[in-house]
Amino acid sequence: LGVLLFDSVPYETVMVHGMMLDEQGREMHKSLGNFVPVMQIVSKYGRDTFRAFVASKTPWSDIRFSWRELENSFRKLNIIWNVYAFLGLYCSQLDLDESIVLENLDKLDPEDRWLLSRIEKLTMEVKEKMDKLYIHEAFNQLLDFVINDLSRFYIRLAREKLKSPGKGREIVSSLLYMVLKRILVMLAPFLPFITEKIYLESFKQDSDPESIHMFNWPEARPELIDEAIEQEMQAAKALLEAINTARASARIKKRQPLRKALVATADPVLKGALDKFSFLFRVEGNVSEVRAIPHDQKPEGKFSVVQFDGGTLYLDIEITREEMAAGLVADVRRRIQEMRKQMGLRRGVEKIDCWVLADDETRDMIEPYIPSILGDIDARKLKFIENEEEVPKGCYLKEWDLDGRRILIWIRKVS
Repeated sequence: LGVLLFDSVPYETVMVHGMMLDEQGREMHKSLGNFVPVMQIVSKYGRDTFRAFVASKTPWSDIRFSWRELENSFRKLNIIWNVYAFLGLYCSQLDLDESIVLENLDKLDPEDRWLLSRIEKLTMEVKEKMDKLYIHEAFNQLLDFVINDLSRFYIRLAREKLKSPGKGREIVSSLLYMVLKRILVMLAPFLPFITEKIYLESFKQDSDPESIHMFNWPEARPELIDEAIEQEMQAAKALLEAINTARASARIKKRQPLRKALVATADPVLKGALDKFSFLFRVEGNVSEVRAIPHDQKPEGKFSVVQFDGGTLYLDIEITREEMAAGLVADVRRRIQEMRKQMGLRRGVEKIDCWVLADDETRDMIEPYIPSILGDIDARKLKFIENEEEVPKGCYLKEWDLDGRRILIWIRKVS
C-alpha cells in the first residue's frame, strides 16, 4: 500500500519472533490440544496485554506461552493506566506546559531534578536500543521506569507536593505532564490502543496531532542529564532500604513516624544525598530528621542499627506521645481510604461524611489532626461520637483493631 500510494517502501527492516510454544516448550498444534487461539487471549485480556507479553521477550528466541505471565502483563498495564489517572485526578485544574519546567530549572527540588535527568537519559537509552533492534530491552526499560521510578516512587512524593499551593505545585504538575507525555509517545509502538485512548482523553490539545502515533520520536536533551544527582538518589534509596530494614527489626510499621536517623558514613555521595533529600526521607522514610555523623561515631540512645553499603544507620526507635498520635492518625486515614475503596468511591469526585467511636485517649490524640485528615480522605466532616445512636442509618460500618485500640468507623457518601 505504501508503494502504491506514495511510491516508497513503508519500512526498512522487519523483525519477527520465533515460534510460539506451549508452557512445556512444545510447538502448538490443534492435534496436541495445546493450541490457544489469539482471539481467546484478546477477549480475556485485550490486544495490548498480548502485545506487551510478546514485546517483553527476546525477539530471536521462541516464546513459551503462559497465562500467568499474561496476567502479569495485564497488571502492569493497569499500573500504567493508574499512573496517567493520577495526573488527571491531581492536575486537571492546573496549567500544564513543558515550558514551565524549562523556564524554572533553578527552582526544581532535588527529586524533580532527578526525575528530569532520568527521563532524558531514558529517552537516549531507549532510542539506542530501538536502533539496535533490542526491542525487548527498550520496552522493558520503559515499563521499569513507569512502574518503579514513577508509580512506586516519584508519584508518592508528587502527591505530597501537590497538596501545597504555589509555584512549586505548578512546576511539579508540569514536570509530570512533560514526563508522562514523553513516555506515552515511546510506549505507543508497543501499546497502540491504551496509549491512544490516554492521549485522546487526557493529553491532546488543540495544536496537537490527531493521534499519538503521528508524533515524531522524542529527542533527548543531554544537557539536562545530571549524573551526580542520579548517583545521590541511588545512595538515598539504599538508605531508605536500610531504614525499612531497621523498622522491621524493631517491629515498627512504616506508618509510624520516627524522630531521627543518624548515618555514620565517610561516603561523599551519601553525604550529598543526606543534604539534598530531606523531603524524600521525611515522606518515604517517615523520619523527621536524617543527618550524617562521623563514620567512627556510635551515638548513645535507643537505636535500631543496620549496616549497609554507604555506612551504618542508627534509627532512633523511641516513640513519644506526639509521634504515637501521628502514627495512629496515619492508621485511621488508611482505614478510611480502604473503606472508600470498598464502597467504590472515586477520589476527587465523591466526598464522604465520617463518624468515629473510640476511647477517650484515642480521641484526644486524633482530634487535633482532623483538619488535615479531611483533605486526605476527601471528607466533608469527621465527627467523634459518644454512642452509635448518633450515626445516621444506612452508613457503612467497619470495626478496626489498631494496635490494641478498638475503633468503629462509619462513612456515608455525600449526596
